[in-house]
Amino acid sequence: TRAKASPWLRSSLSTRKPARTSSAARSGIGRALHAVARAPVAAVTYLVAGSGARPIPDLAAELVRAGFRVDKEERSQGDAFALVVARPAHAEEDVPS
Repeated sequence: TRAKASPWLRSSLSTRKPARTSSAARSGIGRALHAVARAPVAAVTYLVAGSGARPIPDLAAELVRAGFRVDKEERSQGDAFALVVARPAHAEEDVPS
């Protein structure tokens, strides 16, 4: 004999389509509610991270002052991004493999 499936399992396996909401609710009211809910999170994020985040004009020079040796520096998008490869100044020249 086969066991009967629970009502929950039968409803989850159903092929019925979910109820549709009106396009006005999806576009206008839904978006407005999302913006209202997101505003406090965006404000706190800016206060915590955005107000204190500043670019370092010469990252390579800062690393040298901190005791590192810069091996490579690449800049892209008009100096908007920098990739700096550095190692401690006292590191051996030959890295064991």
